[in-house]
Amino acid sequence: MCQIKDFKAVARNVERKTLRATVRAYVRTIMRKELAMKYSWSGLGPGRKATKRAYRDSKAYAIMITCLSYTCHKNASTEDIISEVKTVFSQVPDWDGGRNKRNLPADSSDSSFSSESTLPMSDSE
Repeated sequence: MCQIKDFKAVARNVERKTLRATVRAYVRTIMRKELAMKYSWSGLGPGRKATKRAYRDSKAYAIMITCLSYTCHKNASTEDIISEVKTVFSQVPDWDGGRNKRNLPADSSDSSFSSESTLPMSDSE
């Protein structure tokens, strides 16, 4: 990770209207999706097992807190910041259209809906 010397410049680049959007912009600025997926707030993954790196113990988190002090979110509580960090890391798989890719049908030619009805459709009944 590069050394950040101008916290105000970073803050200007990542500041958004909401705290969550600002935290997301910061994380996306310093990490690619592949790296961000290796982190969680506590380092615990599914089943509360230590499968990830703990963001709370990283230098990146300390730098983010400093950068936030130069944004409109400078008065955000620690609890609010932690909550948003947790949310941002839980949504990393959805970055770059990840949710849309997961929700696409595997093969559009394999449809469970038939255009033909199995019910008799005559006007005489």
